[in-house]
Amino acid sequence: MRQVVVSCLVACAVSVHAGQSADQEPTFEVASVKPNTTGSPGGSFVMPPGRFSATNLPLKVLITNAYQLSFFQVVGGPDWVSTDRFDVAAKAPDGSLPEQTRAMVRTLLKDRFKLVVHRETRDTPIYALVSARADEQ
Repeated sequence: MRQVVVSCLVACAVSVHAGQSADQEPTFEVASVKPNTTGSPGGSFVMPPGRFSATNLPLKVLITNAYQLSFFQVVGGPDWVSTDRFDVAAKAPDGSLPEQTRAMVRTLLKDRFKLVVHRETRDTPIYALVSARADEQ
């Protein structure tokens, strides 16, 4: 089976930047990204119309949501991508659709975390879970 895998390289830089980028990628009107140091194990994100909010989530979870991937499809990056947690609050332009909001999250990850994504297709093993035949028990 062939799976699409996203390799990521993340620089450890969080900066404050909002608005349209030079190449006109979709961006939030305003966004805040802060490290979450509460030590709580849980996290959540919501995308009500015109907003994106993530609380206490690792960067890897934000990447899987922004690119609509399964967790195993994201490979690479430093260890902190899976361990350090962040809070994100952002406002999208009025009338933004969910896919446009995801595109804005991708731009945010690129701007704030210096995320570089490489898409590739890999052959991966697959397994089939089947019932044992009655005469083999």
